[in-house]
Parts: sequence; structure tokens; C-alpha cells
Amino acid sequence: METISILDDDEDFTRILTFFLEEHYKVVPFHDWQEALKSYAQDPPDLIMLDISLPDIDGTQILTKLKEMPNLGKIKVIAVTAHTLPNDREKYLKVGFDDYLPKPITDSDAVLSLVKNCLKKA
Repeated sequence: METISILDDDEDFTRILTFFLEEHYKVVPFHDWQEALKSYAQDPPDLIMLDISLPDIDGTQILTKLKEMPNLGKIKVIAVTAHTLPNDREKYLKVGFDDYLPKPITDSDAVLSLVKNCLKKA
């Protein structure tokens, strides 16, 4: 079973996203980015759903750290954000995210489809 990690400081959002995914994937949630990076170094997930607006660091900074870590440079990372301006998706794809999920989420099928398609990308 593929492993999806959710790194988001919003515990309610994390619970909802976990509920949407847990029937199909092993879900490992984190609320602390430093704890997450330590875990990823030991046991890399197949995909990370990364909140852009964490309290003490920007998600794009975490993406840069991930890409620099041995064995983590090829992990798929989806930007999860409440930033939903017209060009935000392109902005996050341009900095290296594999896909983009705008908050709030209400459609579990859309989330599953996004994750499935992201995992299929070479």
C-alpha cells in the first residue's frame, strides 16, 4: 500500500484529508515540519501533501529542503493551500510542486483522483 504523508498545522483539515484517503492509502499525518523531515529521512512516503502556510515556515521552503535531501528529491509533493488566486496553481507548479490542491476540500473523489494521478507521474 502506498504511503501518503500530510504535513499541515490544521488538525481538523488533516483529519478530513486522512478520512478521504485512508481507505486507499497508508496515511501518515504531521503537524510539525521538523518532525516530518526527520521521519521522511528514515521512511520516505510515496507522496507528501504539504500545506503552504505553516506557522514558522513557508511550504516552498520545505519543498526546497526535501529536494536537497538524499533519497527524497524524487518524492511527489502536492501543494495544499487556501491561496486560490487565478495564477496560484501555475506559481506552485513552477517552483517544483507536482500538483496543487486548493482549500477547502469537499469532494473526496476529486482528492483521490488528484493523488492517484500524481502518483502515476513518472
